[in-house]
Amino acid sequence: METVSQPIAQLEGVVVTAQKRKQRLQKVPISITVLSGTALDAATSQGISQILNAVPGVATMKSYQGGGTLVMMRGVSAGEAMLNGAGTVAYYVDSMPFGLVKEAIAPDEDAYDLQRIEVLRGPQGTLYGANALNGVVRILTNDANLHEYLIKGRVSGSSTDGGGGNYRADMALNVPLIKDKLAARAVVGYQNESGWINTTLKHNFNDARLRNLRLKVNARPTEALSVALSVWNSRDDYGGPSTGDAPRFNSTRFPEPIHNGYTTTGLKVAYQAAALSITSTTSYLDYSSNSNLDFTPFEGLATELGTSLGSRVFAEEVQAVSSDEGPWRWLIGNMYRKATENLAQDIPQFAFGLHYIDESKSDAVYGELTRLLFDGRLELTAGLRYFHDDISQNDQTGTNAPVVPGASTAAATTPRAVVAWHPRRSLMVYASYSEGFRSGFPQNAPSAVLPSTEPDVLKNYEVGSKGNFLAGRLVLDLSVYYMEWRRVQQNVTVTVNGLPFAGTINGHSASGKGVDLDATIAPVDRLTFSGTFSWNDLHMDRNVYSGGALLFPQGGRLNFSAEYTASAAVDYTIPLGAGGFTGHISLGGNYVSSLDNTVQLGSAVVTGRGDPLLSSRASLSLAFRQRWTATLFVDNLNNYQKAPIPGYGAFTEYLGRIRPRTVGLQLSCRY
Repeated sequence: METVSQPIAQLEGVVVTAQKRKQRLQKVPISITVLSGTALDAATSQGISQILNAVPGVATMKSYQGGGTLVMMRGVSAGEAMLNGAGTVAYYVDSMPFGLVKEAIAPDEDAYDLQRIEVLRGPQGTLYGANALNGVVRILTNDANLHEYLIKGRVSGSSTDGGGGNYRADMALNVPLIKDKLAARAVVGYQNESGWINTTLKHNFNDARLRNLRLKVNARPTEALSVALSVWNSRDDYGGPSTGDAPRFNSTRFPEPIHNGYTTTGLKVAYQAAALSITSTTSYLDYSSNSNLDFTPFEGLATELGTSLGSRVFAEEVQAVSSDEGPWRWLIGNMYRKATENLAQDIPQFAFGLHYIDESKSDAVYGELTRLLFDGRLELTAGLRYFHDDISQNDQTGTNAPVVPGASTAAATTPRAVVAWHPRRSLMVYASYSEGFRSGFPQNAPSAVLPSTEPDVLKNYEVGSKGNFLAGRLVLDLSVYYMEWRRVQQNVTVTVNGLPFAGTINGHSASGKGVDLDATIAPVDRLTFSGTFSWNDLHMDRNVYSGGALLFPQGGRLNFSAEYTASAAVDYTIPLGAGGFTGHISLGGNYVSSLDNTVQLGSAVVTGRGDPLLSSRASLSLAFRQRWTATLFVDNLNNYQKAPIPGYGAFTEYLGRIRPRTVGLQLSCRY
């Protein structure tokens, strides 16, 4: 887990597009965290998932199966990253929605050469659609610069306690092809990570090789017209998951390799007229995952489960946004999405296999209207989105007839209402009501003994404030909220003919209040303290039963629902004379409270519990005129070796772990 430290910033100097128009961060009436590209380039993390753990209310975990990343926000989470429904947090790569039909997998991209990351907390169903049940993560890449050449890169080498050596290299190149008209920007990265968990078959079996390639071409034929074409290719190969009975041992009887990869392609065309802008974004996602999992604990016999997942997602969105002139501001849009998911699983020891294809066709129309009063100090906003989703399933297992429901339909109307008051330029107070929505789906065979999963809806009532104080030395962002989550989707395990299968049921409802706080203070020049804190008491409102067994008691917490998250960091910049050298010292840490995972195995209900996570880091940097930087770093400084990610009851093989203390040196340059 990583803390991303960045100097204190005046909120009015940060521009975001969270509400699908350019706005100063200070003006956005949403609980939002922005991570700058400069800070991300300096980070020593493996990927974006580590970095997100420093954001208030956010926690991430790697799935036991398939190595997918699950993003949890304000205690709201999908059952798991695979086989338990779509995510509760919408994930965007630029304008492309990275969302599958029945999986909550989020990509764990390389964080190098990004423009910024925007993390929006709370339901965002009006502007971002079905998977924005309780938040949005937006990964925004740098456009190609039409005017200047640029080359930059970084390399690092490190050693993991009890593991081995790690190394990484990243490079970005920007070339104007036709000055002021056409340019290209390419990014390439490679990581080789040692493992630290041993099995009887392999030493350091959870090693990894991660490859990343990104290309973006930007054109501006006229002042009013801009075109952007982008391709992002990522390939991750893991020797096995970072799970184990003990900090450095997993009792698995089989190899458990994981191979994940995706290619995203996007085309964005924007036209800026005098009174409005019109944008069309077209995107295509090709995702694949192949993995092997030791299934022995579930069967009592030496068995393994192979899983192959392929997904294709096409999305097209067109929107018109008014200019910022005048007291009225509006936007309207339409989105179409077609997603196909191909899932095959087999247990070779039983000559058993399943294969099904799911298809989702959805469309949505949305709009939002804002009225400014009292010279812009008061903003009244109302928005609405209508969403319709048809999901069909085709069983390919070779049976004479499909054994699962053939289709399900989901529809929702998600409103948003906001009142924002700006008593002065550097302070805003807001109150909002918003809703998020997630589609239901047919159960996978043979979990069709359960009915199709129904859609769930989350309603959020929120009051917040953000501002600068003490001449800009203190920045505060505070929000207080209350959630109502209805027809909560939660995972179960159904046993059919002695074999366990994943299923998803709907609980009645869950609710709870919470608070997010993000604070940064610079008491003197060059010294910055920053910290975040998030708490929620999200709990089940009624008992949830499955097959007569009590799955979740009234008042109990949900699966993978963190009650607390917190982070803290201190940064000090040291001037080293007139030669252009500066030093930088950083120390930080993250905390996530314990997570539970309750599942039903046959007639028994078991709960796995993770350990609270406390991880720290430190770094010492020497920089020369923003041209090059050398950073000595220690990740997981306190060498946390417990298991923050819960397994399945007494099945300790699936306890998830984080990388032990890692010491390294990173060199970066820019020309």
